[in-house]
Amino acid sequence: MAVETFDLNDISANQSIKLTPKALKHFADRIAKSGKTGILLSLKESGCTGFKYEIEERDSFSEVEHKRIESGTANVYIDKKYEDAFKGTIIDYEQQGLNFQLVLKNPNVQDSCGCGESFNFQ
Repeated sequence: MAVETFDLNDISANQSIKLTPKALKHFADRIAKSGKTGILLSLKESGCTGFKYEIEERDSFSEVEHKRIESGTANVYIDKKYEDAFKGTIIDYEQQGLNFQLVLKNPNVQDSCGCGESFNFQ
């Protein structure tokens, strides 16, 4: 059995988001299934607290609007408009019970609604 490790504090100044190996594999699988060229991470105004995460497969990206944060096995981009809101975020793909889900650990989240659907950031 192999054990994967990574340093949660190892986020360089030029990389606003850290993807764990499991999250990166998950994104690569999503891209392969969809036939798209990459994943875009963004925020959308929603809920009673302000925002929710929006993660979508896309075919086109703009250097003006999007910043590439990962390449290789998966092209992952962030919406530059929300870059500060994502700074320091760690994205993992975790098993919870019988299910797997993406978990975003964002140090900028200041408040979230009771159901966990939306949040506000600093």
